[in-house]
Amino acid sequence: MNIIFMGTSNFAVPALHAVYNSDHFITAVFTKEPKKSGRGHKTQKSPIHIEAEKLELNILTPKSLKNDNIILAIDEMKPDVIVVTAYGHIIPKSILKIPRFGCINIHPSLLPRWRGASPIERTILAGDKETAVCIMQMDETLDTGDILLMQKIAINNDMTSQILSQKLAELGSHLLIEILSNITNITPQKQLAKGVTYAEKISKEEGSINWQKSATEIDRMIRAFNPWPGCFFCYQNEQIKITKAEVIDESRSGCKPGEVIDKNLTICCGKGLLRPLILQRPGKKLVSGKDFINGMKIKPGTILE
Repeated sequence: MNIIFMGTSNFAVPALHAVYNSDHFITAVFTKEPKKSGRGHKTQKSPIHIEAEKLELNILTPKSLKNDNIILAIDEMKPDVIVVTAYGHIIPKSILKIPRFGCINIHPSLLPRWRGASPIERTILAGDKETAVCIMQMDETLDTGDILLMQKIAINNDMTSQILSQKLAELGSHLLIEILSNITNITPQKQLAKGVTYAEKISKEEGSINWQKSATEIDRMIRAFNPWPGCFFCYQNEQIKITKAEVIDESRSGCKPGEVIDKNLTICCGKGLLRPLILQRPGKKLVSGKDFINGMKIKPGTILE
């Protein structure tokens, strides 16, 4: 089949390679335009842009798809299907109806739970025990299309967003090829009307630790916000990140939230105790909890912000 691929982030990379290595032909790759980032404000291409260049594919980076020239160009490509995954632009109705088999999307959640921008992070934050990859037929509204294929995956208590994203991306790429190979034989299934939740976009401010929360909730935050935006607390005017922690006690109370209770940097939470295992000071490397304590003395009895 003749395929247009639309994607931007790392999550979309396995799917791009899967389609490229299949019997199908990628006519064009759409991705977000390069943007300036970092201290040097250097122009940075998206992960999909970089991979598509390596594969010598036709790349387009429109600021929006709501453009008559873009719509005409897509129509002239005569795609059988448009594959969309972690793209970041809204697909207008005028484009949805162009391909013979429509537009299909790889969505990393157990739909209709966690429709929206940040399903992986919200899944971990909520403490869900399982999630899924859904290959979905796209329609005009957000993540409401019929399910073409779905596969569940268990969520372990030590999974970060990065690890879960990698697993779901690989699984989604395999399901995508299965769909493309059997697209005329697939019976779409309507999403359930019950259990709808929305995964709002993650903000950087959400990474700030509130020690009034339970140790279990904070541990979920640390895993959900790894690698971005990161989970942090403040000490001596430094914003210190925690990238890995363990819940020492889920129910202990009686100490002040944010209080360091021993030399191992065990911290009292609204409910339970949390011990950071890997931390990072601004501009420094990731270090173990032991090395962090050796470098930055935080005495028992200290109340962290």
